[in-house]
Amino acid sequence: MFQTIRILIQICLFLGRPQDLPASVRILGFAMIAAFALSVIRITAITGGSVAIMISLVQIALLALGLRIVLSLFSRRERWLQSATGVFGCSAILMLAATPVLMITESSGTGIANLVLVAMNIWSFAVVVSILRETLEVRLVVAFLVTFALEVISAIIMQQMFGGQVI
Repeated sequence: MFQTIRILIQICLFLGRPQDLPASVRILGFAMIAAFALSVIRITAITGGSVAIMISLVQIALLALGLRIVLSLFSRRERWLQSATGVFGCSAILMLAATPVLMITESSGTGIANLVLVAMNIWSFAVVVSILRETLEVRLVVAFLVTFALEVISAIIMQQMFGGQVI
């Protein structure tokens, strides 16, 4: 497990590739649970929202479904486990790194929390672009456009379901 965490950190730092991860349903499950739990903590800390669990569940499901569809469209279904583990594991690591900063800065009311949140989202987006570039074996611009399309579609669905409660 420590080897997997090390690889996920390397992916977050753009030094590793999702192909380096083991193709394991168990590890994917851990990554999804960690991403879900940290998402609930982050949403609760930022909004104090009572629907944080439902928002997090829907976000995880949409991302998993979106990845599955993209991999199918690019005929890369066999890379699902490693790609999804990379996306969810890296998401969990980045949220874990940002959560203490968000909680401290949010409680002090300095507004730095918003800057940290934006930086975390940009970094997370860049990591997903990197993962999709490697997984789909496409140019960076294609991976960027695919990731952007996934984000936009997810945001539209989330907005329709939860309205102004989505961050």
